[in-house]
Amino acid sequence: MGYILLFIFFLVLAIIVMPLLRIGFEFWRMHRRMRKLFNQAQGANQQTRAEQPRQKRQKRNDTVGKYVAFEEIPDDGTTPPHKPTTPPHHDPIITDVEFEEIK
Repeated sequence: MGYILLFIFFLVLAIIVMPLLRIGFEFWRMHRRMRKLFNQAQGANQQTRAEQPRQKRQKRNDTVGKYVAFEEIPDDGTTPPHKPTTPPHHDPIITDVEFEEIK
C-alpha cells in the first residue's frame, strides 16, 4: 500500500506541480529579460540626453499674462450707436460639370 501512495504522489508531482513550476520559471525569465531590455533602453536614452546640448529657456517679460490696470472712458454721446451684426452672407452652391459616363 505504501508503494502505491508513493507512486501516486510522484505522479501528481510530475503531472501538476512540474508544469506549474515550469510556467513560473518562464514568467520569471521573461520578466528578467524585459527588465534588462528596459534598463538598456533607459541607459541609451540617458546617454543621448547627455550628448545633446541643453536648450536655453526664453526669457519672458514679467508683464505678460498679468493684470493691467485700465481706465474706463465715459461715453460722451459722440460715438455712433452699435449696430447689431448681420448674419454672414452665404455664396450660392457652385456645381461642377454634370456627370457623364465614359464608355
